[in-house]
Amino acid sequence: MRKIYILAFALAIAFQTVAQKLDKEATIDISGKAKRGYLGNVVVDDSREQLDLVFVTKSTNRKVKFEAYQFDYDLKLINKIEDEQDVDKAKSKYSWFNFKGDSYSVEGVTAEGNMLGKFVVKKRRITYSYSWFLGRYRKSVKTLDKVKFETPNGKKMFFLRSFDNDQSGEVLALAGHQPSKGESPYLYMQKMSLMRVNFNLELVSEKVIDMKYPQNILFSGVNSAIDPESDQLSNWYVVMSPSGLPGKKERDPAPDNYTLLEMSPQGEVVRTVNFKSKCSDWLINGVYAVGDEVYIYGPGLSKGAGEDYGGKAILTEESKFTDIQIACIKGNSARFVSATNVDEFKAKVKGIPGDKKPTYYNGKKVDIRSLYVAKNGDVFITAQDFRKDTQGDAQGYIYKDLMLFHFDTQGKLISQYGIENEVKKGGIVGGGLADPRFHQAKGSILESADGKSLCWILYIPYLTQSETEDYGTYKVTTYYPRRYPKVVKIDLEGKTIAGVAEYGDKEYFLLEEHPFVEINGGMQGVYIGESKNGKSIWLGKFDPTKL
Repeated sequence: MRKIYILAFALAIAFQTVAQKLDKEATIDISGKAKRGYLGNVVVDDSREQLDLVFVTKSTNRKVKFEAYQFDYDLKLINKIEDEQDVDKAKSKYSWFNFKGDSYSVEGVTAEGNMLGKFVVKKRRITYSYSWFLGRYRKSVKTLDKVKFETPNGKKMFFLRSFDNDQSGEVLALAGHQPSKGESPYLYMQKMSLMRVNFNLELVSEKVIDMKYPQNILFSGVNSAIDPESDQLSNWYVVMSPSGLPGKKERDPAPDNYTLLEMSPQGEVVRTVNFKSKCSDWLINGVYAVGDEVYIYGPGLSKGAGEDYGGKAILTEESKFTDIQIACIKGNSARFVSATNVDEFKAKVKGIPGDKKPTYYNGKKVDIRSLYVAKNGDVFITAQDFRKDTQGDAQGYIYKDLMLFHFDTQGKLISQYGIENEVKKGGIVGGGLADPRFHQAKGSILESADGKSLCWILYIPYLTQSETEDYGTYKVTTYYPRRYPKVVKIDLEGKTIAGVAEYGDKEYFLLEEHPFVEINGGMQGVYIGESKNGKSIWLGKFDPTKL
């Protein structure tokens, strides 16, 4: 069962929402040590029908203690185990335990452009400080002095984009070649070097990339299908469009001839693929890669596509758009490119029964977020309306209504689900992260075995709490939302919302790091939460067939 933990929804539907009973439900008091510690991992064993909640209760640089609560799939506590290990042995026994000391640093390099756009390299220090509250490291990056660096041929280059590898301290950089006398002044937009530089300022590799025509870079980023908290390294993706800056002789005669460039962390060019864009301007929100397919998605403007060069408009999430474009690259060619006009979203919007005005995408400011590919190849994209909050000292975005876009395997819009968000204002005076509306809801998708339905497993902010950690020379206060579980079931055949339910009675709130796990091969799941005072663990077994 493929999961996506980057979906973000905030759903609250009073009309159809019911405080429905879960298949099984249980609460159990935990020890004071476990309460003061954190839930490090949840181990699911379908063969034994056993669920282990493993808490890290105490640790030093030499010793670490664990406390495990073991449940069967009827949520009956069957055992409690305490364990103490040397740190090195703990890492072997508990592979998920990532403790490497209270803090450590990685020396590395980064690349950027100077005031003239020339390529420069700077040293940087990445410091990781362990948070016993979160059970993971906080990262801080300090850029140090500029250092002298040139390629072996001594050429000065123009900085284009870079990708910092925080694990190795290396940097991948795209740099445009500076034209020599007699060469095209636009050479730097056409002839590029992919350079891999290590923390000793050694040029590990350099690959020259020759584009036929000068290019604009629209997007640079990593694979959104990879959990950013994991140790898995992503390839680097760059999307380019023909530049209309040069004269007619130098520029690409096809303004819609876009390019995907995929590069490995080792500095190899994995593939260069051309495809025809249906938008003349495109704000790419992300790249989602699975297998040999790469999905590129975001809002755009279709006017002038194929006739005019993009880049005239400065696009942000607050721009007014006319379309949402998806490009699917399979192997070394485009499987499809689709652009859906805003009028189609309005025509195909659906809400809960009785909702006469469900929210639909009209091209105005909206935060387009995650892409997910279902087992049958259908594509889902999530989005949320927002507004800027300019009141008080803490300013940011207040998240509003939610939208889920459902496309078929060729990127044609099937339905758009519009959901009202009724998260209430809360928190202390000053707002900001103390207000639950400032926090996106999280969630995952649970698909049925027959492919006829799927469930949005949602974690909805209800209130906030804060925790202050003292690191000696400074303190960090973290505001975190307390979330309750809600489920929205989608009938994929009928293209409708088939049911909505919420659990926990606002008395139990989900654990932030491990709110939900799938069991029985993804056929069912278990919510993991705690009471308001944190003294009790709450478990809820969810069976989607009973919603």
